[in-house]
Amino acid sequence: MDSATQEITVLIDRVTKADLPEKLREIVLVRLNQLSKLTNSPSFLPEFDSMEKYIDWICVLPWNKRTQDTLDLDNARKILESHHFGLDDIKTGFWNI
Repeated sequence: MDSATQEITVLIDRVTKADLPEKLREIVLVRLNQLSKLTNSPSFLPEFDSMEKYIDWICVLPWNKRTQDTLDLDNARKILESHHFGLDDIKTGFWNI
């Protein structure tokens, strides 16, 4: 097994073990399979680099974690005021949208 094939195998393993939505996992695995057929092509390295970065990104996203949103605009205004002194024109314009 050559180096490129080993690196693709590592990515496939990472995608398989990651906590991803099933449809996304399927699409990425298909793309990796396609990429494995391009190992001797001049376009392989740019494609591999792009795919590796994409996989790094999707594997760190919290796909199945949820948070409770706070949709209180008065509280948001208080936080904005406490963290950002000044900028009254910008703040006034923002709240009047």
